[in-house]
Amino acid sequence: MPAALLFIAWDSKIGAILQAKVPVDFADAYTEDLNTEIMRIFTAHALGEADAGFSSLTVKIGGEEYKVASYYTGIVREEEQYCVSLLLQGSEDPKAYEGALTSIVPGLVNAVAHMTADEFQHELELSFRKIIRLAGMTDESRLARLFTDEVARAVWPKLWRGGISKEDMTEWLKMVTGLASISIDSVIAPFEVLGLVKEEWVDEVGRTCLFLVSDIDVLRAPPLTSIENANTVLDPDEVADYKKMTKEFLEEWQKTPEDTIAIAEILSDPDTYDILTILRERPHSLSEIEARVDMPARDLKAAIQKMLKYRVITEIRKRNMGGEYEKWYLLLTDIRIRRFWPEYFISSLIQELEKNPEDKKAIQMANQHLRLLRESYPR
Repeated sequence: MPAALLFIAWDSKIGAILQAKVPVDFADAYTEDLNTEIMRIFTAHALGEADAGFSSLTVKIGGEEYKVASYYTGIVREEEQYCVSLLLQGSEDPKAYEGALTSIVPGLVNAVAHMTADEFQHELELSFRKIIRLAGMTDESRLARLFTDEVARAVWPKLWRGGISKEDMTEWLKMVTGLASISIDSVIAPFEVLGLVKEEWVDEVGRTCLFLVSDIDVLRAPPLTSIENANTVLDPDEVADYKKMTKEFLEEWQKTPEDTIAIAEILSDPDTYDILTILRERPHSLSEIEARVDMPARDLKAAIQKMLKYRVITEIRKRNMGGEYEKWYLLLTDIRIRRFWPEYFISSLIQELEKNPEDKKAIQMANQHLRLLRESYPR
């Protein structure tokens, strides 16, 4: 279980400074230990080329050892540079938190420049909760995050074209995102963990290259289970209206890049995903949802509004046992992530071989990609 989240800034005269922490009273009795260890965390990142990226190490504070999952931003504004470090207890693996930690860093770096100290403390507390929830995401949610994160989303167009060196991918990401520094290993890590990308050394290129071996699609589908179970809580007329609503929506729906990102946002947000999971079972009243989810009322309201906005759910009013009308929520469409083997590469890679028979680099890239595709073919 994560014990604390530290936001560490660098001062050219003093060194590493703990700008904020959650819990706010963490290690208050061991200030000297804490100050020593935050300097060690920062130094571990900043040595060498001081590139932005993820790192892990172990620290000792107040006689207790903590594993650390840490992300260093590199220089982000003039001389500003930060570390966002998550302290873990027990035998937890820091790598398991890499994706969640990396995802919250841009928001914190932006917030620290515009918020008061109290506002930033609140933002860090929200981020701490978010990390814990993101680390427990299902594979479906992890896959969806590859479409919602700006940097990860920019990876796809290059992967769809074939193999690419890590260096070329880094330069591409810098260009399209405008970021001065990119940790390519942190960006690609979730693609590899989820089995979408393989990386291999290519002799003719003289670099490590990335190859897409599994692709994903984001789609809407009829909420069959919810419709099937709707008659346990809805009247026959309400069930008929429900079926009609879902049918009409799917008949009119057209897949667009904007809708794909919207669906992915719902699947990758822990709050909306919890509600989605509940509504996949059957329609639920607001009071039933409140009883089953562990989130503040404000967050629940925001999550429901987002799902209504993106037309994933719909709202009806239904009279309860006391004769009063209550809000009920129905899944308008189910939303899913579909994994598939990228068969489209076969013809394009063979064409590449035929088109450039003398290009040794292109031939080796194509051959290695074909081999990796063959090895990853679902059996």
